Amino acid sequence: DAYRFLYNSRSDAEKRQHIEERLAKADWIVIDDVYVDFYEHLPEAQHAVVKQYYRDLLAGRLGFQLQRTFKVYPSLFGREINDDRAELTFRLFDHPRIYIFRRAAPSRQP
Repeated sequence: DAYRFLYNSRSDAEKRQHIEERLAKADWIVIDDVYVDFYEHLPEAQHAVVKQYYRDLLAGRLGFQLQRTFKVYPSLFGREINDDRAELTFRLFDHPRIYIFRRAAPSRQP
């Protein structure tokens, strides 16, 4: 529901509240670079709340620490192909980079 809630025409206050409520219940966050890469290029005016969420998460300001990042690259005949600089839609669905964050202190929510 987060995708539908945050990327539809809700007010910034509603988006912030949604993020805060979800973060209060989470001990782990797993995201891929699609969101990070995609939202960096969108207009700040329409996506300020979501962009700030990703900036804060990646900077460690939300109480979560990055535990691990990994990516599986495509290969051909046993040779790995680094496609980090390829167009986003080329790697969007197939093999994004994954980020795993853990809450710095366990959540108090049941």
